[in-house]
Amino acid sequence: SRDGRSLATASASDREIQLRDTLSGDVRSTVPLSDGRWQRFRLSPDGRRLATAQSVPGSKYLSLQLWSVPDGLPLSSPMPVPDSESGSSAAVFFSDDDRFLIFWGRKHLEVRDGSTGLSLAPPAPYEPAGTVHRWSFTRDGTRMLLRGANVTVWDLATGQIAGKTPDLEGGVEKLSIADDDQTMLTTSPDGYARVWDVETQQLLGEPVLQQRAAPVGSLSPDGRT
Repeated sequence: SRDGRSLATASASDREIQLRDTLSGDVRSTVPLSDGRWQRFRLSPDGRRLATAQSVPGSKYLSLQLWSVPDGLPLSSPMPVPDSESGSSAAVFFSDDDRFLIFWGRKHLEVRDGSTGLSLAPPAPYEPAGTVHRWSFTRDGTRMLLRGANVTVWDLATGQIAGKTPDLEGGVEKLSIADDDQTMLTTSPDGYARVWDVETQQLLGEPVLQQRAAPVGSLSPDGRT
């Protein structure tokens, strides 16, 4: 968890997720795993909830469920996730402010309520080119940015794509968002650092050439430097 107090662990042979105290290593509670061969799980940033997405024997779809970390009790019933064919590309994660739970399957992305797991919008088609490396959230909690071949901006209120940058050579390696949520910086293996408008996904100025090996960059909090 973000506060460093909770740790969730499981292995391929386990039939449970162990929720541990990080400092002592003691098991606080356990969450059962299904007999399916595919599982994903994620702790909420506040460390109080665990989201699981598990394959269900006899079904090609996944089941999503929320659990209480202190006692391992379910906070929701198992929720079948439509259009979620089992596969290693799927992911489940919370927004930074705990308000949203994101489920990303092979072909769709769905925004759900972070407390109940209930769907807030129909699943949106999403088949990114290349690998999605990481996700980031704006500080106001209204948008999610997925970086891969490009940066795709999601409106969390509607659960739909708000826009995306053009694909970049080698994809997006690093992404920084200014404190005002209006400006973002990307660096790519092509050696360029680029500054973008988050709302329009348009370049702000010309790309800056850096060294092509392991390009890095840093954006000031106000997005001006």
